[in-house]
Amino acid sequence: VSKGFTNNGKIIFNSISGYYGSLSVDSNLIINAASGEIWSTGLADPNYIYASVNSSGLITADQGLIIQKTDTSINTGAINIATGKYLKYSTGKLKFNGGTASGPGKLVFENCYYEENLSNMPNLLTEFNSSTLASNAALLSNYGTLQFFASNTITANVKNKRTGIIKFSHYKNFFKGKFNT
Repeated sequence: VSKGFTNNGKIIFNSISGYYGSLSVDSNLIINAASGEIWSTGLADPNYIYASVNSSGLITADQGLIIQKTDTSINTGAINIATGKYLKYSTGKLKFNGGTASGPGKLVFENCYYEENLSNMPNLLTEFNSSTLASNAALLSNYGTLQFFASNTITANVKNKRTGIIKFSHYKNFFKGKFNT
């Protein structure tokens, strides 16, 4: 697609042949309106979006979905991730300004800047690799599991709640914000 667009309906990645589905947008932006849905399903895993996604609608990952672009994506909608699946933001920046992220699956950030602007982290497994966790909230409460692999920076002030788990698995993870448990 040569220019960005607004999705008011459904974008479905539904491979029946075993090859992944992908969508590239040269101008870098898909607006997923409140009535819009992006759904990753089918036989292939993962599917790809090569664009920034500003979503106030629904993103469903019944198969892995990778959103890859160097610009900023914004979420104020709902994200649902199925068991054993993931939604990965690779490169660029995600501003989580509202909405929800749920499911037994996981949210993944790779070479990405994740700005959580609510007071509570999504209650699911969230993995980081060569990424930054930041927040404009004075204190970010963690009820889920935060998994930090290599070379991450945490600038957010994080309070680990009773059900919260924070794991550091590899080297060069820097906690620059305040941490309390």
